[in-house]
Amino acid sequence: ELAESGDIPKLPIYLDSPMGIEATTMYARFVSEHDAEMREYYGRDENPIFPPNLQVTPTSSDSKKLNGIRSSAIIISASGMATGGRILHHLKQRLPDPANTVIFVGYQAQGTKGRRLVEGEKEIKIHGQWIPVRAHIEALGTFSAHADREELLLWLSRRERDPDTVCLIHGEYGAQQSFAELLRQEYGWETRIPEIGEEIVLNH
Repeated sequence: ELAESGDIPKLPIYLDSPMGIEATTMYARFVSEHDAEMREYYGRDENPIFPPNLQVTPTSSDSKKLNGIRSSAIIISASGMATGGRILHHLKQRLPDPANTVIFVGYQAQGTKGRRLVEGEKEIKIHGQWIPVRAHIEALGTFSAHADREELLLWLSRRERDPDTVCLIHGEYGAQQSFAELLRQEYGWETRIPEIGEEIVLNH
């Protein structure tokens, strides 16, 4: 959409994540499962998932070749929180250059390199080496695949019966506490935020 509107030029895009390539291929195989907007693109003989300017780099040697790119390009890599994978090699190459922009799409957990970069650290350790952060760092939270509060409440509203207990096992502690209190007040449900290593017995 950005390229079609002229907001950005049609740049080469590199998808540099073996799992990402596999997942994207699966999305392309099941067009009938997509929403109406995506199906409309396919109806115009366009492929929004694999556009002509997208190249995949399945092997590590393909990935290493991206280090030689000096012209404008978009590199999509993983892991999304920069905890491992090919993204670390790209960050090592690209962070020192102020001409680059690193965009994190989605949630960045506490303690991850992604979180530290988003919070403005000026130097970060990658593969035992301190790398200066001169590139622009941006974060787009709207790309997260996780449900937000309203989506969780919608999902809960479709329940067949009330749960005995709701365990909140994902998310930051403050958000968990707030959501747990909402569930207690709104529905009167018992809620728990389990500790790391705590065992929970499920009965059905």
